[in-house]
Amino acid sequence: MPQPRFALLSFWPGILIMPPSIEGRIRTAGGREYLRVKFRLWPGRGSPIEATLKPELVYALKRLDPDYQDWMIAINYEIEHRATAVARARAGTPKRKKATGAGGSEE
Repeated sequence: MPQPRFALLSFWPGILIMPPSIEGRIRTAGGREYLRVKFRLWPGRGSPIEATLKPELVYALKRLDPDYQDWMIAINYEIEHRATAVARARAGTPKRKKATGAGGSEE
């Protein structure tokens, strides 16, 4: 999927660990659909998402559907279990070595 572009990120590029990604449209058991966009943020850096991005999304969606309400956009904070390259670098964990073919050397 293409990466989303958000003007917010040009104002606060340092809040991201990785670029945002669109995780897809998800259908609930009740037949409703939602779009999941994942922002991988440094801890404690969610206020630009809540204070800037969410109101901009509500405004844009109200132009499509005047009945759209603020409560219809949910912001959830989750812990991602896999370590990113940036997180490993900050923790001082060395990069994994790549094994080569028989008799070759490792990087």
